[in-house]
Amino acid sequence: MIRKSMISRIMTTCSVRRCLRPILYFGIVGLVVSAQAVKADAPPPDQYRERIPVKNQAGAGYTNQTAAQTMDSGWKYRLSPGVTLWYFDDEDTETGGALYFDAWDPEYSLNYRVGVEVGHISVDQTGASAFAEQGDRAHLTFVRIPFALEYYQMMGNNFTWYVGGGPDILHTANDLEDTSVGAHAGLRLHYALNDRWGLSVEGGYMWAKMDAPAEDLDLSGAYLTPLLTYTF
Repeated sequence: MIRKSMISRIMTTCSVRRCLRPILYFGIVGLVVSAQAVKADAPPPDQYRERIPVKNQAGAGYTNQTAAQTMDSGWKYRLSPGVTLWYFDDEDTETGGALYFDAWDPEYSLNYRVGVEVGHISVDQTGASAFAEQGDRAHLTFVRIPFALEYYQMMGNNFTWYVGGGPDILHTANDLEDTSVGAHAGLRLHYALNDRWGLSVEGGYMWAKMDAPAEDLDLSGAYLTPLLTYTF
């Protein structure tokens, strides 16, 4: 009786092992296949993604970015401090400080620009000399606030040129105080050192006249403005 019981137990154990073996085998195979399927469906690493040339955030070159990186382009902004040289038609050349702000959407080739230029100048035109001391030139604080709409175009990887113009708000103080409206047209070249920093230079012509009791003060002339730029 004991022998039959032991034999029956051994046979039962062997039957269980025989049944578990294929179950374990197919279970392991299923896990391996599932892991491979998940790995195949996962997105590829960044170094294996297809890259396409797109405009960089500075609007001054092309960079290789993935399609996902181009989805958050949006508006870009730039702040540019520098100096300006005024080549007045009827006065000596003068220098002032300049600060400009740019805003643009990389999907379009238009840039919105506003700036402020301030400098102390001396003039000897009749319109201002009446307010000066005897035998001296008139001394003025000259403020120019130019607004511009510019069209821009890429040139290679780092260069961008701009052409545009717009109205100017003009103000003089000290010996002659007046506020008027002028205009300008200019051409500008920007060089991107990297995605943030760059250099630019703008040249153009401004039309500027200030009211004076005897004769209008003409401050029209060419200008040249080199700038250090920071894009954010």
